[in-house]
Amino acid sequence: VNAILNAYQLLIESDQKDVLQNNISYFYSKTNTIKAMIKSQSAIHSLVVGSNEKADLLEKKLALKNISSPALPSPTVPEGTERVRFCIPAYNTQKETDLLIKKIQDTLLL
Repeated sequence: VNAILNAYQLLIESDQKDVLQNNISYFYSKTNTIKAMIKSQSAIHSLVVGSNEKADLLEKKLALKNISSPALPSPTVPEGTERVRFCIPAYNTQKETDLLIKKIQDTLLL
């Protein structure tokens, strides 16, 4: 319980919440053209790929590019809405976010 309270206090005292919100907004705006991306105002975004096989393949291709993005296969999500999930952290720079988006787009083209 003390760890949670201390972490919450650090969050209040730092600007990390604002930095995170800016990163989320930036990612949201930059992925606006990717139609299969589920738009979210939270730190968690998903790219719908439509099958377990495609989700697994995309997870593996992104892992080769040092991007950790877990596949969410059915029955975790409804069949036909299988996806890969991206979590946007506060510590990434806009340049790193741009690189992530480029790698996502390049991987989708393969």
